[in-house]
Parts: sequence; C-alpha cells; structure tokens
Amino acid sequence: MRIQETPSKALTGHTGPIQQTVFLSNNRLVSCSDDEAINVWETVNGKELLSLKAHTGVVYALEILPNGWLASGSSDKTIKVWNLQDKREVRELRGHKDEVIWLKALKNGNLVSYSTDDTIKIWNPYLAENNLLMTISGHGNAIWIISLGVLSNDFLATCSRDSENRESIL
Repeated sequence: MRIQETPSKALTGHTGPIQQTVFLSNNRLVSCSDDEAINVWETVNGKELLSLKAHTGVVYALEILPNGWLASGSSDKTIKVWNLQDKREVRELRGHKDEVIWLKALKNGNLVSYSTDDTIKIWNPYLAENNLLMTISGHGNAIWIISLGVLSNDFLATCSRDSENRESIL
C-alpha cells in the first residue's frame, strides 16, 4: 500500500472546525462541523454533493446505520437520522439533556448514543415513535466518557475519566 504524503484534494465548504468524518461507498465522505452542517463529498473530484442543515448546534458525531441511513449527534441535544439517497431527515431522536457527542451502530440496527448528561441511550432509529429502548445512567464517578465502542457481540465498552483524572474501561 502506498501512502501519499501530500493531500490530493482539499475539501472546502465548512465554515467551522470539522468534528468527524465517515466514509461511504462510491468514493464519498461525510463530514460534520461546528458550523452546524453535515456535508457529503465526492472524494475523487473534491465536489460537495450535499449540505444538510437541520441541527441548531455543533454537530459532533456521525454514524452510518446498517440500512445506509446516517445518524448525527449535536450540541442541540438531538440525534437526527438522514436518508442520504432522498436527501432528507427521516427521524429526530430526543431524550438527552445535554450534548450528544458519540454514536455507534449495533449489528441489529439499533443506535447507541452518549451525551455529556452522563447517559448512554439505545435507540431503534427505524421506528417513527417510541424509539428509545434503554437509558444507562451514571457511569460510576465518571465526568466524561472518552470513547464508546461496540464489541463483536454488541456489548458496549466505554473508556471514561473521573474528577481525579483517572481513566477506566467498562
């Protein structure tokens, strides 16, 4: 594998710092930013294909769901679910009381979210109503979950930091 040392394309379009990127099929990339936008890019030519603007705060997290939909988490305390083919928002998941900063998809199609309200929530993003399946509160004495992972058996693994700056993995 050859790694290119200099960028081949600059993707410009966001007006704020980029928080996360995820790759789609067909040489496409999705980015989210402090500018409250989610952009879809053609990586071969650097062209912006789509800009989704429905969040009212920083968009921190992106995750591709098994059916190809995109989920986005924001400082506006919401998770939005997008159908990129139709270029539209299909769901808004509400329930967190603070910023949504991590999203992970489970194999069964459910979505896991973490918020700075110190809760982990599990959602069925395909249901139009009653899509919150479970809330896990109080990560011990953690003040911040640093990362959220999904193991091969769909168990959650979290890495957190407490008020004394100690880190733990659960």
